[in-house]
Amino acid sequence: MDISDISNPTESAFFDVYPASNNTSFDGTWSNFPYYGSGNIVVTV
Repeated sequence: MDISDISNPTESAFFDVYPASNNTSFDGTWSNFPYYGSGNIVVTV
């Protein structure tokens, strides 16, 4: 989310961890760790 204008936040990007489905039930990651110095993001499903 881009909150540079706090009264009008906008979605600037997203990462779909389960692209096989776009339904309204939960299909995705239970946990993630985006704090590696390498810039890698680890997700668990």
